Amino acid sequence: MLNGVTEASGAMLDPAEIAALLAPVAAEEKLALGVSGGNDSLGLMLLVHDWCRQLGRVPEIHVFSVDHGLRAEAADECARVAAIAWRLGFQHQTLVWEGDKPVSGIQAAARAARYRLMGRAMEKHGIGVLLVAHHRQDQAETLLMRLAHGSGPDGLCGMGQWSEVAGTRIFRPLLNVDPAQLRERVAAAGLAGVIDPSNGDRAFERVRWRSMLAELAPMGLDGERLGRFGQRMARVRDTLDFYSGELFAQIVTLDHFGVARVALPAFLRLPDEMQIRVLGRMLVRVTGGRSRLSLAGLERLAEAIAACGSESRFARTVGGAQVVFYRGFLLVHAEPGRGELRDSVLQGPGEMLWDQRFAVRNRGQDRIVISPDYPVSRRLFERLAGEGFAAPMGALKRVPRLLDADGQLVGIGGHVLRDGLECRFAPTARGDGSGPWAP
Repeated sequence: MLNGVTEASGAMLDPAEIAALLAPVAAEEKLALGVSGGNDSLGLMLLVHDWCRQLGRVPEIHVFSVDHGLRAEAADECARVAAIAWRLGFQHQTLVWEGDKPVSGIQAAARAARYRLMGRAMEKHGIGVLLVAHHRQDQAETLLMRLAHGSGPDGLCGMGQWSEVAGTRIFRPLLNVDPAQLRERVAAAGLAGVIDPSNGDRAFERVRWRSMLAELAPMGLDGERLGRFGQRMARVRDTLDFYSGELFAQIVTLDHFGVARVALPAFLRLPDEMQIRVLGRMLVRVTGGRSRLSLAGLERLAEAIAACGSESRFARTVGGAQVVFYRGFLLVHAEPGRGELRDSVLQGPGEMLWDQRFAVRNRGQDRIVISPDYPVSRRLFERLAGEGFAAPMGALKRVPRLLDADGQLVGIGGHVLRDGLECRFAPTARGDGSGPWAP
């Protein structure tokens, strides 16, 4: 026993296996664990404890449990986790989801609330990574659900070992671990995980797939094989991402006004999958990452473009963007009327990310107003951009106009007319110091 918790026996994951699972976070000074009190998350907490005892340097471990306010037993379950965590030498905090709860979509809403609450607590404590206990069976269920929903290679990779949810970095060390090994570790510690009744409620899709997985396993479609399938699909996804990224860099131009363009003949020569992926990249870039067009939506868009041919007129509004044919090019730009934009102000030196797409930096002392509405003629756009200007005026309605304290125009998009003022189309910038101005 260690402070009331039984030591691990040799029947479970051995120290080398545990060290390999947690090696990606071995350099972290602090780690957060999401622990509900079920066998899976208790198993994760115990494995992390086993791992900490192996390390020469012990990271600071914070355990977070969330009381969703959906079951009367939840508070006691969180208190039980707290007692175990403290006996293991870990810090613990119970987080409460307060306020009204939705009538439908409760599991998705609870998940979002859980990550939001833990993310805030992590920020308060200066923790960069959250460990969660998703395991091989969870991955298998996810793959079956996504297959039924019509996912392509990206979705059929399943859950990634690393991901980010609402700004929180999440690490899943147990995706290749059999949940039986976690149950064994919990039992070896003299503990028993709590059972959430919702995990057996067939009203939830995941529960139905869990039951189906038990029927499929005897035919060879078990968690291990589905997990291997997900790993292989991840290789396919990574390959497609690599080559579509190379193609994007070669054939797509992003101008200073936030318009993406590709020569239509070059686009139409691409294989179907590359067309879909290049289109997806164009949509994401011009919308500042806000486009969430589904795979089916991208497929329909690519099919419509191909059906039109290079000589036809084409215009579609999809995913917060407009897609048009213009002078032999396929153009994608932010939808003009999408969302309300207002004037923003830089009072002297400073930086800001405007509309999640344009990074503006003022090095001077003057007040700079970034406006979406200041009237600008096509002639002025052409004078600023020169030969690089090739877009309809509709593509330029969501471009920032930069005005000085006297209301004089000193810049449009990435074209500025004053020293000490910069504006770049930078849709991947996050506005936290890691954007386009970082060295």
